[in-house]
Amino acid sequence: PPVITLNSPQNNEIIAVNVVTFNITLNENGSSSRYTLNNGLNNVTMSTLDNRNYNYTNASIVDGQYTAKFYANDTNGNINNTVTSTFTIDSIRPLILITKPENISYNLIQSQLNYSVSDVNLQACWYSINNGANISITCGQNVSGINANEGSNTWRVYANDTSGNLGSAISNYNVNLPASMIC
Repeated sequence: PPVITLNSPQNNEIIAVNVVTFNITLNENGSSSRYTLNNGLNNVTMSTLDNRNYNYTNASIVDGQYTAKFYANDTNGNINNTVTSTFTIDSIRPLILITKPENISYNLIQSQLNYSVSDVNLQACWYSINNGANISITCGQNVSGINANEGSNTWRVYANDTSGNLGSAISNYNVNLPASMIC
Protein backbone atom coordinates (compact mmCIF):
# COMPACT_ATOMS: atom_id res chain seq x y z
CA PRO A 1 0.00 0.00 0.00
CA PRO A 2 1.07 3.62 -0.42
CA VAL A 3 2.80 5.32 2.50
CA ILE A 4 0.79 8.35 3.65
CA THR A 5 2.56 11.42 5.03
CA LEU A 6 0.19 13.66 6.95
CA ASN A 7 0.78 17.37 6.26
CA SER A 8 -2.32 18.88 7.85
CA PRO A 9 -4.00 19.00 10.22
CA GLN A 10 -1.19 17.88 12.49
CA ASN A 11 -1.97 15.57 15.41
CA ASN A 12 -2.90 17.55 18.56
CA GLU A 13 -3.05 20.80 16.58
CA ILE A 14 -5.35 23.57 17.82
CA ILE A 15 -6.79 25.56 14.92
CA ALA A 16 -8.23 29.05 15.46
CA VAL A 17 -10.47 29.16 12.38
CA ASN A 18 -13.39 27.07 11.14
CA VAL A 19 -11.61 26.29 7.87
CA VAL A 20 -9.43 23.18 7.83
CA THR A 21 -7.20 22.05 4.98
CA PHE A 22 -6.73 18.30 4.91
CA ASN A 23 -3.49 17.52 3.09
CA ILE A 24 -1.50 14.31 2.63
CA THR A 25 1.37 13.19 0.40
CA LEU A 26 1.86 9.65 -0.93
CA ASN A 27 5.21 8.00 -1.62
CA GLU A 28 3.91 6.68 -4.96
CA ASN A 29 1.17 7.55 -7.41
CA GLY A 30 -2.27 7.03 -5.99
CA SER A 31 -5.60 6.44 -7.62
CA SER A 32 -7.70 8.05 -4.85
CA SER A 33 -7.61 9.41 -1.34
CA ARG A 34 -10.35 10.12 1.22
CA TYR A 35 -10.79 11.12 4.85
CA THR A 36 -13.52 10.68 7.45
CA LEU A 37 -14.16 12.64 10.64
CA ASN A 38 -14.89 11.01 14.01
CA ASN A 39 -15.40 7.54 12.51
CA GLY A 40 -18.19 8.92 10.36
CA LEU A 41 -19.66 7.10 7.42
CA ASN A 42 -19.10 10.11 5.19
CA ASN A 43 -15.93 9.52 3.16
CA VAL A 44 -14.76 12.82 1.68
CA THR A 45 -12.81 12.47 -1.55
CA MET A 46 -9.67 14.59 -1.68
CA SER A 47 -8.47 16.22 -4.90
CA THR A 48 -5.05 15.96 -6.53
CA LEU A 49 -3.20 17.46 -9.48
CA ASP A 50 -0.28 15.02 -9.52
CA ASN A 51 -1.61 11.78 -7.92
CA ARG A 52 0.79 12.23 -4.98
CA ASN A 53 -0.43 15.32 -3.11
CA TYR A 54 -4.07 15.21 -2.02
CA ASN A 55 -6.06 18.13 -0.57
CA TYR A 56 -9.51 19.04 0.63
CA THR A 57 -10.59 22.26 2.34
CA ASN A 58 -13.55 22.00 4.69
CA ALA A 59 -15.03 25.41 5.55
CA SER A 60 -17.95 24.16 7.64
CA ILE A 61 -16.31 22.65 10.71
CA VAL A 62 -17.66 23.94 14.02
CA ASP A 63 -15.64 24.29 17.23
CA GLY A 64 -14.81 20.98 18.88
CA GLN A 65 -12.38 18.06 18.86
CA TYR A 66 -12.10 15.81 15.81
CA THR A 67 -10.28 12.71 14.67
CA ALA A 68 -9.58 12.49 10.94
CA LYS A 69 -8.74 9.12 9.40
CA PHE A 70 -7.08 9.09 5.99
CA TYR A 71 -7.35 6.44 3.26
CA ALA A 72 -5.32 6.13 0.07
CA ASN A 73 -5.31 3.64 -2.81
CA ASP A 74 -2.36 3.16 -5.13
CA THR A 75 -2.73 2.36 -8.84
CA ASN A 76 -2.63 -1.41 -8.04
CA GLY A 77 -5.59 -1.13 -5.64
CA ASN A 78 -3.58 -1.46 -2.43
CA ILE A 79 -5.16 0.52 0.46
CA ASN A 80 -3.56 2.29 3.44
CA ASN A 81 -5.98 3.36 6.17
CA THR A 82 -3.66 3.62 9.17
CA VAL A 83 -3.08 7.39 9.39
CA THR A 84 -5.13 9.47 11.84
CA SER A 85 -4.94 12.97 13.26
CA THR A 86 -6.76 14.34 16.31
CA PHE A 87 -7.18 18.11 16.25
CA THR A 88 -9.27 20.83 17.90
CA ILE A 89 -11.09 23.79 16.36
CA ASP A 90 -11.24 26.80 18.71
CA SER A 91 -12.35 29.96 16.93
CA ILE A 92 -13.99 31.67 19.90
CA ARG A 93 -12.26 34.66 21.52
CA PRO A 94 -12.03 34.84 25.30
CA LEU A 95 -14.98 36.72 26.75
CA ILE A 96 -14.08 39.57 29.14
CA LEU A 97 -16.42 41.77 31.16
CA ILE A 98 -15.14 44.73 33.18
CA THR A 99 -17.42 45.31 36.17
CA LYS A 100 -15.41 48.10 37.82
CA PRO A 101 -14.80 50.84 36.91
CA GLU A 102 -17.97 51.26 34.89
CA ASN A 103 -18.31 53.56 31.88
CA ILE A 104 -19.59 56.46 34.01
CA SER A 105 -18.28 59.57 35.80
CA TYR A 106 -16.92 59.25 39.33
CA ASN A 107 -16.23 61.87 41.98
CA LEU A 108 -13.52 59.71 43.58
CA ILE A 109 -10.22 58.35 42.25
CA GLN A 110 -10.74 54.73 41.14
CA SER A 111 -8.18 52.18 42.33
CA GLN A 112 -9.87 48.82 41.64
CA LEU A 113 -10.09 46.92 38.34
CA ASN A 114 -12.65 44.11 38.59
CA TYR A 115 -13.38 41.86 35.63
CA SER A 116 -14.40 38.35 34.65
CA VAL A 117 -12.92 36.26 31.86
CA SER A 118 -13.97 32.97 30.33
CA ASP A 119 -12.63 30.65 27.65
CA VAL A 120 -12.19 26.89 27.42
CA ASN A 121 -8.48 27.19 26.53
CA LEU A 122 -7.50 30.37 28.40
CA GLN A 123 -3.76 31.07 28.28
CA ALA A 124 -2.82 34.56 29.47
CA CYS A 125 -4.33 37.85 30.71
CA TRP A 126 -3.01 41.41 31.02
CA TYR A 127 -4.25 44.97 31.40
CA SER A 128 -3.22 48.51 30.55
CA ILE A 129 -4.08 51.86 32.08
CA ASN A 130 -4.50 54.92 29.82
CA ASN A 131 -2.62 53.32 26.92
CA GLY A 132 0.38 52.60 29.13
CA ALA A 133 2.45 49.43 29.37
CA ASN A 134 0.78 46.02 29.40
CA ILE A 135 0.86 44.40 32.85
CA SER A 136 0.47 40.62 33.12
CA ILE A 137 -2.00 39.24 35.65
CA THR A 138 -3.39 35.88 36.64
CA CYS A 139 -6.55 35.37 34.60
CA GLY A 140 -9.63 36.21 36.66
CA GLN A 141 -7.62 37.99 39.36
CA ASN A 142 -8.92 41.49 40.12
CA VAL A 143 -6.39 44.32 40.46
CA SER A 144 -6.23 46.83 43.28
CA GLY A 145 -3.92 49.69 44.23
CA ILE A 146 -3.93 51.39 40.85
CA ASN A 147 -4.86 55.03 40.47
CA ALA A 148 -6.94 56.76 37.87
CA ASN A 149 -6.21 60.24 36.64
CA GLU A 150 -8.54 63.10 37.20
CA GLY A 151 -10.38 63.54 33.92
CA SER A 152 -10.66 60.91 31.21
CA ASN A 153 -9.43 57.33 31.81
CA THR A 154 -9.21 54.24 29.62
CA TRP A 155 -8.61 50.87 31.28
CA ARG A 156 -8.34 47.74 29.12
CA VAL A 157 -8.21 44.04 29.95
CA TYR A 158 -6.95 41.49 27.41
CA ALA A 159 -6.89 37.69 27.27
CA ASN A 160 -5.74 35.16 24.74
CA ASP A 161 -6.28 31.44 24.46
CA THR A 162 -4.02 28.62 23.31
CA SER A 163 -5.36 29.02 19.76
CA GLY A 164 -4.18 32.63 19.61
CA ASN A 165 -7.68 34.12 19.81
CA LEU A 166 -7.54 37.52 21.50
CA GLY A 167 -10.35 39.05 23.54
CA SER A 168 -10.48 42.46 25.15
CA ALA A 169 -12.76 44.78 27.10
CA ILE A 170 -12.50 48.48 27.74
CA SER A 171 -13.76 50.85 30.41
CA ASN A 172 -13.82 54.53 29.46
CA TYR A 173 -14.74 56.70 32.43
CA ASN A 174 -14.15 60.12 33.94
CA VAL A 175 -13.04 61.24 37.37
CA ASN A 176 -14.35 64.68 38.34
CA LEU A 177 -13.13 65.47 41.83
CA PRO A 178 -15.15 67.97 43.89
CA ALA A 179 -13.31 71.26 44.46
CA SER A 180 -12.98 70.42 48.16
CA MET A 181 -10.85 67.33 47.30
CA ILE A 182 -8.35 69.08 45.02
CA CYS A 183 -5.14 70.07 46.79
